Amino acid sequence: MTISDLRQRGLILFEAISGSRAYGTNLPHSNTDLKGVFILPESGFYGLDYVPQVANETNDEVFYELRRFVELLLKNNPTVLELLGTPPDCGISRHPLFVAFRAENFLSKLCRPSFAEYAVAQIRKAQGLNKKINHPEPPTRKSVLDFCYVTVGAGARPVQQWLAGQGYTAAQCGLANGPILPTCTHCLLRIKKPPTATGAWCATRKPPRMCCCRPCRKGRCRWRI
Repeated sequence: MTISDLRQRGLILFEAISGSRAYGTNLPHSNTDLKGVFILPESGFYGLDYVPQVANETNDEVFYELRRFVELLLKNNPTVLELLGTPPDCGISRHPLFVAFRAENFLSKLCRPSFAEYAVAQIRKAQGLNKKINHPEPPTRKSVLDFCYVTVGAGARPVQQWLAGQGYTAAQCGLANGPILPTCTHCLLRIKKPPTATGAWCATRKPPRMCCCRPCRKGRCRWRI
């Protein structure tokens, strides 16, 4: 069932313009949002093919079936309560039966959580969009090494910076299990020394150990470079 079917069969009880154009906040490029209420024939209402809501592909036009509309009103849904306060000049069609629906008959203490949660969701949505615009994600995906640190003294350095300063590469690192403090994970990175000219592994310096767990980054790990 589509919105065109509802109009052709005369099933629409209420239809109005909503959104920015209903409250004068629209811009020249703003689209037109339509919302309304329809009623199903007996075969659809009592049958197995009940349709609670009909919308177009972009969700700019949304129509609620009468029973679903009342259910949302009883829950004090902000989007549905908005229809009962539609300005007169934004109404497109209104069946005489729809006049019986008044906001004061449905308003309750449920307004507090429903409207507050709706407002918080809109604020978070705006903050997320603002963050995405002003702080776009880097074009390249971060690797595991971008989240690893090496404890140096009482501080920590990113592992890639430390490897570059020591002349090592990530290919010379391997994961190993070892006993650390109880607050640390058993995840150690052991640096393998490159082979000498004779083919033997260089043993002039004890291989340092790195731990990428959070306690080590705070300087509480006993392993030091």
